[in-house]
Amino acid sequence: MTHAVAPLADTDDMVGLHRVFRQAVNGAAHHIASAQPGDTARSELVASYFENVLRLLHAHHRGEDLLLTPRLLQRRPEQADTITAVAAQHQQVDAALQRVTPLIDSWRAAPAADTAAALVEAMTELDARLSEHLDAEEWQILPLAAQCITASEWNEMPEHGLRSFDGDKL
Repeated sequence: MTHAVAPLADTDDMVGLHRVFRQAVNGAAHHIASAQPGDTARSELVASYFENVLRLLHAHHRGEDLLLTPRLLQRRPEQADTITAVAAQHQQVDAALQRVTPLIDSWRAAPAADTAAALVEAMTELDARLSEHLDAEEWQILPLAAQCITASEWNEMPEHGLRSFDGDKL
């Protein structure tokens, strides 16, 4: 007697989403420099873009924490150290996000050389933390997920992310 096996997750879509996060954060200096000092219209547009990308990143990580990490720990307990280490990187990314958020607001309100420099510095730090995390996730976590997470379980994550996204533009 054979048992039906649910199709497993195709994790390639997460690499595409990660690319969005990487490009946005890595390109921060260029986007910030596109607003001349005093150009609040441009700084508003760029700040809104960053806010929405970073809120999507936060929602994405919450979904992983709730829906992916517990399942991986349950199904691949022999990989618990790796799984928990990569999941713990969310806290480092969140700490960097906490530093960035008020600087976005400051620069938005007063786009000047000093507020731009502070924001670029914080975004550069976020980029370092985020790149390290996304690399680890793509090399260590996605292969595990492809082995033990069903397609229907995988599809819960983007649904959760969209429901919990609190930005004003997707």
